[in-house]
Amino acid sequence: MNCTPLVLALALFTTVGASAQGTTAPTKTAASDTKATTDPKAAATTVTVDHTCFLASNDATWKSVGTSADVTARIKTIQEKCKADCSALKATDTSGAKQAGAMNSSIKTIQDLLTADQKTKWSNWCKVSGPKPVK
Repeated sequence: MNCTPLVLALALFTTVGASAQGTTAPTKTAASDTKATTDPKAAATTVTVDHTCFLASNDATWKSVGTSADVTARIKTIQEKCKADCSALKATDTSGAKQAGAMNSSIKTIQDLLTADQKTKWSNWCKVSGPKPVK
């Protein structure tokens, strides 16, 4: 079953629906990963990643960011859960606020897994190589 059209439609819908509320999720790192805990700079790092880039980030993205296979697998699980949650919310969340909240929460959870350097690389990938948000 090809889910690409569904993912693209979800990305477009949630980005457009959430644009009035802002499509970025600045977050702070929590100490949920050993790397984040041992890197004193990680706690102070805040990066911005929009919903479109969050949905488009894939294995190649995470390889370029430098995540381990374990962290990449955890990130993919978070992304898949978010996509499923947003699909379920789509029918009842006409404003897109709950979907945007689910994405922001997922982005924060992913950033909690990354070191400060990885967060910066992901943010830079989004700016340079990632898809641009729909306005």
